[in-house]
Amino acid sequence: MTRSVEAILQEDLISKQIVLFLLENEAAMDTVKGIARWWVRRDELAVQAALDRLISCGIMTPHTFASGILYSLTKNQEMRDWLRNTCGIDLKPNVESPSDGKRLAPANH
Repeated sequence: MTRSVEAILQEDLISKQIVLFLLENEAAMDTVKGIARWWVRRDELAVQAALDRLISCGIMTPHTFASGILYSLTKNQEMRDWLRNTCGIDLKPNVESPSDGKRLAPANH
């Protein structure tokens, strides 16, 4: 399965843009229109096709509500970790100092 995910991310720029956005905004959820307009600035039909591909390989999850469908990153932590490694993203949380509120860079291990 990871081979097909890797192929999608290499061959489909819109899918990769969506994944990169979600890896940086893991709680984000939006409609096709919102994703097309605000996340990747692409045509809605092209975004819907990319979302369908990402859903079929388990990266995206559709959530159906009475008002429509919202899309989000999978909750599967193994898939999220694999995506971060594959896309070369290190999203360790920043550490805040309790004394002055300034953000400190995480320690490298």
